[in-house]
Amino acid sequence: MLTTKHKNRRDRNKDPRHLFSGINRLMAAKVSKQEVVEGDVDEMELPVLAAIECIAKGHGNVSHWNEIAHAINQSWVLCTEGGVGEEAKPYLLVAQDAMKRVAKRYHDTGRFGFDELGLEAVRRVVEIWSTQLTMCTLGEVHAASEVADKHFWKTPETA
Repeated sequence: MLTTKHKNRRDRNKDPRHLFSGINRLMAAKVSKQEVVEGDVDEMELPVLAAIECIAKGHGNVSHWNEIAHAINQSWVLCTEGGVGEEAKPYLLVAQDAMKRVAKRYHDTGRFGFDELGLEAVRRVVEIWSTQLTMCTLGEVHAASEVADKHFWKTPETA
């Protein structure tokens, strides 16, 4: 009769997650060292650009605001902690203020909208962010995204 310990060992040997976990870690390490290619940047940038246009035209919602805020926060992390694009800090501060004004307008009127200066600042920061992404590896982008989510994540209600 097999004990529980032996049963668990036998089941673990048949478990595909256990059999391939070493391979998965090796593949993840290899992928994290790859450079971000233009196609990856386009996939990350397109939802942010669409969100900017929706808010600029007065049709934005909370998910659009979150999409833009995440890009700005990720750019801030890359700028301050990653050392990629440190000269962009003044633009980032103006864009963060613009997002706060958008959140205030949302609280007051129930609708999202940029002022002229804010729209220009956010568009410029998204251009900087896409340039930053091309200078990073996938692992650096993932790490910056995690830091932005953990430390800087806000919704329009809490901004």
